[in-house]
Amino acid sequence: MINRRIINTRKPILEKIVFSLLCILFVYPVLPHAIQSITIIVLTILSVITYADTIKNNIAKLSVKPFLWFSGWFLVLILTVLYSEGVNEGVKRITRGLNFLIIPFFFLYLLPAISNKKQKILSSLFVLTHLFLLLFLVYKTFEGIDRIGYRDSSEHLIKGLFDENIFKQVYIVFQMPFYLSRYYINENNITTFFIHKVYLSIGLVFSVFLMVNKIIKENISLIYKLLWGLLIIFFTIAIVYFT
Repeated sequence: MINRRIINTRKPILEKIVFSLLCILFVYPVLPHAIQSITIIVLTILSVITYADTIKNNIAKLSVKPFLWFSGWFLVLILTVLYSEGVNEGVKRITRGLNFLIIPFFFLYLLPAISNKKQKILSSLFVLTHLFLLLFLVYKTFEGIDRIGYRDSSEHLIKGLFDENIFKQVYIVFQMPFYLSRYYINENNITTFFIHKVYLSIGLVFSVFLMVNKIIKENISLIYKLLWGLLIIFFTIAIVYFT
C-alpha cells in the first residue's frame, strides 16, 4: 500500500522520465546499439511501474490480436529454432530481435494515449534525426568524391571536388550513376553511425508520411508548410539516390 502511494506521488516525475526516454528512442538511427537496447529496457521497466493500472485494461480492451498482427511472424520464427540445426546461432539471432516483441507490446499495452503536443514533438524528432543523417550522408559522399576522385567525360581521374563552387559540385555529383554514392560512402570508411539501406529507406518513407500529415492536419503557417514541402522533396530524392 505504501509502495503504491509512493508511486502515485511520484507518477508525474516518472511520466516525464518515460517521455524523455521515448524521445531518446525516436532518435534511434544515431544511437549506438547498446544505447538503443538500454533505452528500450529501462523505458519498458519504468512504463510497467508508472502505468501498471492501465496494462490489464489495455489488454482487455484491445485483446492480443493487434500484438499478433505485429509480432506473430517473429513468434513463428522463434518456433523454427526448435527444429533448426544451428540452435545456438538461432537463439543469438532471436535474442537480438527481441525488440520485435517488446516494442509492439510497449506501444499497444503499456503507454497511455499520447497527447497531440507530445506526438508533434516525437514526429519532429524522428524527421529531424533523419534530416541530420541525410546531411551527414551528403557530406560524406562529397568528401569521398573529393578524396578518391571522379572521372570526367574523357575518363580522366580528377580529385579536389571541394575546390569547385557548390553549384559545380552538385552538378558533378548528379551526373554520376546513383549507385556510386554508396561506393563513395563505403570507401570513405564511415564508422560514426550504423546506416543500413533498408532501415534508412523505411525511416525516410515514414518521415515523408509524418511531414505530409503535418502539412494536411496541423495548423501551421504557409512558410512552415513550404519548408516541410521542400523537405518532402529532399527526402524523396534521397530515397532514390541513397537507398
